[in-house]
Amino acid sequence: MYGLTEKEAKEKLKKYGLNELKRKKKTSLLILFLSQFTDVFSILLIIAVLISTILYFLHYEDTLTDALLILLILFVNGGISTFQQWKAEETLNKLRKLQQSYVIVIRDGKAKRIDSRFVTVGDAVILEEGLRIPADGKIVEGGIAVDESTFTGESFPVEKGKGKNVWAGTFVVSGKGVMIVEKIGNETRVGELSKKLEGMEEISVFKEQLNDFSFKLLRGVLIAMFVFFAASYIRTHAFITVLLASIALVVAVVPEGLPMVAAITMMHGVHRLAKNDVLVRKLESVEALGAVEYVIFDKTGTLTKGSLEVNYVSDKLRTILPYFILPNSMDPVERAIDEWCKNNKLSIKDGVLINIAPFNYKTRRSSTIWKLNGKDVEFTKGAPEVIFALTKSKDDVVSSLTSKGMRVIAFATRKGRRWKYLGVVGFKDPIKETARQALDEMKKAHLIPIMITGDHEDTARAIAKEVGIRDVAISGEELRSNPSKAIDKLKQGGVVFRAEPEDKLLLVEELKRKEHTIAATGDGVNDVLLLKRADVGIAMGNGTDIAKEAADIVLLKDDLLTIVHGIIEGRTIITNVRKFVTFLLSSNIAEVVCAFALPFLSSRIILDAPKLLWVNLLTDGLPATTFAFDDDFKQVERKDPRYFRNLTLPFMERTMLVRGVGTGILLCAFFFFFISRNFSSSESATLFFSALVVGEVMCLFVTRYLFNAPLFSNKWMLFSIFAVFLLHSIAITYFYHLFKASPLSLFGWLSLGLFLLIDIAFSFIVAHLLKEK
Repeated sequence: MYGLTEKEAKEKLKKYGLNELKRKKKTSLLILFLSQFTDVFSILLIIAVLISTILYFLHYEDTLTDALLILLILFVNGGISTFQQWKAEETLNKLRKLQQSYVIVIRDGKAKRIDSRFVTVGDAVILEEGLRIPADGKIVEGGIAVDESTFTGESFPVEKGKGKNVWAGTFVVSGKGVMIVEKIGNETRVGELSKKLEGMEEISVFKEQLNDFSFKLLRGVLIAMFVFFAASYIRTHAFITVLLASIALVVAVVPEGLPMVAAITMMHGVHRLAKNDVLVRKLESVEALGAVEYVIFDKTGTLTKGSLEVNYVSDKLRTILPYFILPNSMDPVERAIDEWCKNNKLSIKDGVLINIAPFNYKTRRSSTIWKLNGKDVEFTKGAPEVIFALTKSKDDVVSSLTSKGMRVIAFATRKGRRWKYLGVVGFKDPIKETARQALDEMKKAHLIPIMITGDHEDTARAIAKEVGIRDVAISGEELRSNPSKAIDKLKQGGVVFRAEPEDKLLLVEELKRKEHTIAATGDGVNDVLLLKRADVGIAMGNGTDIAKEAADIVLLKDDLLTIVHGIIEGRTIITNVRKFVTFLLSSNIAEVVCAFALPFLSSRIILDAPKLLWVNLLTDGLPATTFAFDDDFKQVERKDPRYFRNLTLPFMERTMLVRGVGTGILLCAFFFFFISRNFSSSESATLFFSALVVGEVMCLFVTRYLFNAPLFSNKWMLFSIFAVFLLHSIAITYFYHLFKASPLSLFGWLSLGLFLLIDIAFSFIVAHLLKEK
């Protein structure tokens, strides 16, 4: 065969391009960064920046601090998200380079080894054992067995002879042949699927909740701003001052730190997962993990090591087993027998190999023929029922081995026309050391495991029993014929045996229809739609590129235990975001109550823009972000997954309302009955907004108590509280003129301490009464 000439190959490369999947044009870092500011909070805050900046240039009032503060928070949040997405894509690019493949083509009548990207239409490609087929085409010479499991999920190789089609991304298991390339790149079967994936991006559950929460909060904030502006203007008639204070109130009430804290919290979790070889491609998916109820996974490669090992050998076979091995075969059965023989120091002592017959998927057996002592002896192995039919024998050990989860191959020899049965070898795909621990931790976390396998029912049940999966098994056929009934049987977990590739997707669709949250694993081309449709799609590290592109998370080290720990990590993140929301909104509600009440209690503006911005800077900044570093593994691992489906919970909402309104009323009463009657106007303003600052910061402890977290376990929180007290003390002592205030006297500091004790006692009582028992 002459193949293409080099000149023809170059012309076709120009015409058809490289043999690779055309991915989306790489987004520039600038565009990636700007895309982070499309959520409701970000848009609202950008508007606030514009208004503050315009007012700064139009009037003498200083609103530049407001604008700079918001921009800083927005940029930090956007930078974190941008960095995470960029880092994930860079890691995937490195993985692709490591997986670069080479093939042998015939050019100008000579065999030549080239990068598979330079294969083009019309090329003659030599296919041998172990090679990945680089493109779609047709066999024109020889015969091969191909592993098409990436498309079909079927673990048994498929025979391909002259005239048969082969597909890009599949592997040659045995044989040798030549194919003519017909389609490359995006025109291949796998390429067509890749094109379908574009535009299938789905918004995360967490982001939906965050946006919904943001819209509700926005309506409340605008009402609060209008009431505050109207009441303050009627009392003071200072339009510009009141307008600036109203804008400052919006900035103070809107938790602009929420996206940043969520991003920091997720990044902290992502780094912990990365140490365990888990690559998070989409930041929001870490939180979606927390709400997962069902984990759907393949047996092979997830629970098991994905490689066969000899586990049982009949006595009569022990000394002659090397004669059955097909030399230089990539077949897992052959390699397992060869490995066992080497470990037991068994080898061929004499004889000459004169012929081999590779495994035939119609006859379901393979053979070698040896010349021993001048006679031809055939050594045959295959499916037990086939060998039993040949030898007219039976062996009860087969059912015993299959019930233990083993794959069984029977062995026989023939001299002349007489067959002699010798026994069986039991193979096992070893269970991973962490599999049992993973299932135990799933039970503690109330996660429901569903194992998918193409195995026989007895084998599937044996594996499930060994690792601790519920002993309920349905067939793939049963699932396809009546999905709703099948899901009811698997409601508490179980096994799907004799499964087809599409069964996993069917399972996910049916569970989603019943409003469950699902994490699903996959590694092949046939798993791509599954990975997209699952709430959390998890691709295996040794899987196909297209599976990794479709997934939310990529396991660089395939391990079910890592998935379980990832789910717990997601729960921790959701809990930490809930803490932040509870802390911030209960404090902000107190600010709104004060803003409503103060115009009726005083003719002066007590909470003007500088004071509100300072409160916002100190409480929404460092103290609030320290929740991201809480590690609540012990508190969340045993909770029901449904507990983590929503961003807020009823007890949180009750606490935010009662504590926020109560603290606001206490502070206003403190001002009206005590501060205004015992201090000058400038010192009373200092004391009032100091009480607001320290009261909000000390609420960090109350929030931790509400969520059953140890009060003093977060060293960063303790440091942040100390920093806030120090910064505020310096500000009101040395820079009080910026706030139109005056330094506090000793009596003022003692009064502040008294209010702090009252407020903390009230807040802890509220938390104790309303916390989840």
